Amino acid sequence: LPPILYLVILLFTAIIRKKQADPQSARAKKAYAKLKSDLKKCGNSESGQPKIDRILEALRHYLGARLQISGKAIVFNDVRIIRSEKGVSEKLLNTLKSVFETCESDRYSGRSGLAGEVDFKTLSEKILSTATKLEAVFK
Repeated sequence: LPPILYLVILLFTAIIRKKQADPQSARAKKAYAKLKSDLKKCGNSESGQPKIDRILEALRHYLGARLQISGKAIVFNDVRIIRSEKGVSEKLLNTLKSVFETCESDRYSGRSGLAGEVDFKTLSEKILSTATKLEAVFK
């Protein structure tokens, strides 16, 4: 084999091994982009699962990926650990807490996304701005 081809194969192999060595890290790096696309899908969709459920699910998956834990049933108390580990400001945590409270209260009250109860656009923007600030902390 020519030396250039050998180096290309070696580089390709090293990249694949690095990605396979820590899949959680790769998932965490893509979390913000996935959150943005999920929130966009929630805003465009009119059928199926109520919007508030999809918004809360997107937020949970984002936080799960970033904290490298399962995102299926994350609640705010699970997220509080980032305060001590990453040094997140109390203001940012309070914003995140209010988002969780809004989503969970609407979801578990039985209203679950009825028109007029929650402004989904404002809630999505609040989640994105909070996630943007969290991204700065995680980097």
